[in-house]
Amino acid sequence: MQRNTSFFWASDDLRDNNNNGDEEIANDEDNGIDIGWSVPIICEGENDELSEETTIGSNDAPASERIALNQHFHGYGSANNHVNGNGPLLSSGAKVLKSIRFQVVIWHIGTIDVQTGFINMRFRLTLFWNDHPKDAESSSSTKAKNHASGGGGAWAMEGRQRAHRNKWNHQDSTVEETIDVPPVSIMNAVEFETVDPPEIMMVNTQTRSMRWTCMYNAKLFQGDHMSVKDFPHDVHQIKLKLGILAHRGRGGRWDHTIHKLDLANEGDSQGSTRVPHGLVVDHCHVPDFGFDPSDLGFQFIPLMYGGRKNADEDSTGEERDEYLQVTLPVYRQSGHYDTSVLPTLAMLNIIAITCLTRNFGSATAATELMLGIAFVQVGIRLTLDNRLPSVGYQIKMQKVMNCCFWLLCGLVLESNMVFFLVKKRGWSFDSADRIDLATACVALMYNVYIIVTYFRGKKSRPVL
Repeated sequence: MQRNTSFFWASDDLRDNNNNGDEEIANDEDNGIDIGWSVPIICEGENDELSEETTIGSNDAPASERIALNQHFHGYGSANNHVNGNGPLLSSGAKVLKSIRFQVVIWHIGTIDVQTGFINMRFRLTLFWNDHPKDAESSSSTKAKNHASGGGGAWAMEGRQRAHRNKWNHQDSTVEETIDVPPVSIMNAVEFETVDPPEIMMVNTQTRSMRWTCMYNAKLFQGDHMSVKDFPHDVHQIKLKLGILAHRGRGGRWDHTIHKLDLANEGDSQGSTRVPHGLVVDHCHVPDFGFDPSDLGFQFIPLMYGGRKNADEDSTGEERDEYLQVTLPVYRQSGHYDTSVLPTLAMLNIIAITCLTRNFGSATAATELMLGIAFVQVGIRLTLDNRLPSVGYQIKMQKVMNCCFWLLCGLVLESNMVFFLVKKRGWSFDSADRIDLATACVALMYNVYIIVTYFRGKKSRPVL
């Protein structure tokens, strides 16, 4: 059976050198030998834009080969077409634009509490970045040269921002290698816990591409945007906010002008998921709500706090730091109200309107019937109130039930008024019939208005 989604990561031994870089090219680069192709870099300047191309050696290679090499260095690219600069730092006078790339896989979404704005979610967060040799050498956390040959042990987290492992050097002795890990923050989490300890590994030894992953159970605050005024046709945006907040200032370890936030792509995911930067697993279900997995959205939003621009930075046009906001629109499954509650209320209204024909069959027959129907609707309302959200404003379902009740009250008042005019004022029966007919027409139109009001804004989507 073909697997559409897999959460097992391919072994490094299965990687093809043709697709992931040639060892000889990497060794030549490490030894300072010109490789004869061009690599885009970002020069120091006022704007973080691709301003020029620095050439290493000659540019006589075909354009397709130069593009292939650029994809080797920058292949862990952006869904937003940013240059990520995953190759090495080429010269001391220029900085390579780097990236911290996100992948989010949502496994479970709990009951949505629309009153408090909280929701429980289980998700796997994966970060990708390139531990550039110069970064590692300049970091105070590095205790061994990154060009040491041979394999190493498994990486282990050391706190929240660092990982280490034992590896073999050229002298066949073990040394400890330590790298910095981007300190990710779940910005809208009230509380969270990790399901398993975080895992970290080096995906590609040539480009030093690192992968950090962890499964979280988090209680997320959604804010005050979760309005239920359109209940039972309300739609909500479930939000997960992720960012790197520590050491993001200028000159910091994760300087936001150098280490841009980005989305993972095929080079990072290695085909482990249908969508490289994240998805909702097939078995995920939200109680009382439906959603379309393809509506899962990823957006980078400027931070309104932390690492703010100061007066000196304003003149350079430097952008604010950003955070990743993952959104999933969900809509309430309203089948019970659409097919049971509303048809019952509408039919009771029609029956009450037809009672106008009995105005004088018995002195108060019509009024008694309409009052009986009104009490039936009150009973339905008392039953539904236990299932409706308890908020401080009127929701659409309450408005519909109010309209039905006021319609019945209006019919009772009209029946009593006509009885008074005929019996006390001597009006003819023809005059009473004309008043009843006009009232019935208005009541039917108002009943149609109630139905249209109820279904207005309902989104027609498949139930998932």
